[in-house]
Amino acid sequence: MDECCTKITTLSSSNHSMVSLQALGGLGGGIIALKYPGILYWDFTNVDEILRMGKSASAPGIWLMTQLAGAKVVATALCRGSGLVGGLYAPSLMIGAALGAVFGGSAAEIINSAIPGNVAVAQPQAYAQVGIAATLASVCSVPLTSVLLLFELTKDYRILLALMEDRFFNDLPTTLHKSNAGLPIFGGPSSCIKSTCDNSS
Repeated sequence: MDECCTKITTLSSSNHSMVSLQALGGLGGGIIALKYPGILYWDFTNVDEILRMGKSASAPGIWLMTQLAGAKVVATALCRGSGLVGGLYAPSLMIGAALGAVFGGSAAEIINSAIPGNVAVAQPQAYAQVGIAATLASVCSVPLTSVLLLFELTKDYRILLALMEDRFFNDLPTTLHKSNAGLPIFGGPSSCIKSTCDNSS
């Protein structure tokens, strides 16, 4: 009987701590969302706003997108780490779009200030699109899917070269590490990583 009570007490205390952990994760995510409501999932509206950067008055600027990307990373880590329901697909799209647009906007400003005159630099939206596909491919381990997704979205084959270059340099260290460690380069434990991308949050 004592053994049974001990097991029930242990089970209830572990469930209690799990609920407390989830409540803290939700509270942390909520506090971040009070300051940055753009991190919330609104049917990819936030990604659309980032892709319209500079084309509409409501689109966020570079500094705000840097803050949004950081806040989204912290909120996603809090929610996933505390055991809340949700995946990594939608967060990876938003984070990739924000970081790509930040890189593109910053590069354009730096290059245009360093070289006088009109220098041909791609729009931040192009960098945001490559950022979406690159982050999705890295987080969910789906490099070919991300290339096809970007081509389907843009209908522009010119942007695929930048994405394939990103995929090569992104996957090269992992491939070299696997080959040096004697691990199989294709297959392996990536299925557990892909399962986290099944649900979007």
